[in-house]
Amino acid sequence: MRLARRYRPIGPARPLELRAAVVAQDRVTGGTCVLKFARAGSGAAEDLAAEADRLAGLGHPHLLRLVDRFVDCPDPWGGPRVSGFATRWVDGLPLTRALAQAPLSDRLSAFCELLDATAYLHRRGLLHLDLKPENVLYGDEGVVLLDLGSARPLDAGPGEAGGTLGYAAPEVLAGEAASVAADLFSLGAILYALLTGARPFEGVDPLELRRAALAGEFVPVRALAPETDPALARLAEALLARDPAAR
Repeated sequence: MRLARRYRPIGPARPLELRAAVVAQDRVTGGTCVLKFARAGSGAAEDLAAEADRLAGLGHPHLLRLVDRFVDCPDPWGGPRVSGFATRWVDGLPLTRALAQAPLSDRLSAFCELLDATAYLHRRGLLHLDLKPENVLYGDEGVVLLDLGSARPLDAGPGEAGGTLGYAAPEVLAGEAASVAADLFSLGAILYALLTGARPFEGVDPLELRRAALAGEFVPVRALAPETDPALARLAEALLARDPAAR
C-alpha cells in the first residue's frame, strides 16, 4: 500500500530534513503511529533501515514495536521520495518528568522495567548507547524504551557510538570501544536523576559538560537527597564510576 494511502500525517508540512519523527493516523488499523523517514537513497535512510532491522528482530513489552517499513515511497506531504519505518505511538512522558512527584517505590519500579528492557537488548547482542530520560517514556502501560538509532552490536569495537552528553559513558565520549558497562553508566545517570531530581553532570556549555562527565565529577546522591537509602545511593554512584570495570 502506498505510504500516503495508509498514513495521514498530523500537523503542518515541514522541510524533510527537519522531521525525523512524524505522528500520523494509520488508516489500516485506525491507530496512531510515529513515522521516521528520510530522503530515499540518503545516508540517513540507510541508518533508518538499520534501525528498522534491529526493531524487527525484537519483542519485549517495554520496547517500542515496529509496525511497518517502506522504501522509496512518495512523501505524504508531496516532497522527495522517502524511506523509513513506522512504530506505534506511545502515550507517555519522559521518565524523569513523568515521575518527578511519584513515590520512590514507583520510581524504582519503573527503573526496574527499564533494566529489564536493557538486559533483553544485551541478551540479543545489542548495546543501546543512548539511554536517557527522553528515550524512555512512561505512562499507563509503564516504561517504553525508544530509539535504537545509536544501538551497536556488543562487539562493535571503538568508533563513533552516539550517546548524549550528561548520560553517555566517558569511554563512549572518548571514542573507545563500548561495552555493556557503557549502558550501565547511562542507567546510573538515569537512576541518579530519579533519586535526586537532578542530572549527575551539569555544565553551562557542552565543553564544560563533557569535561565534567569525563572527569566523573558529580555531587553525591545523599548531598542532594539526604533521605535516600545509603545502599541505593551507593548503587547509583557505582554505576557512574569512570572505570567501566568498576560499574
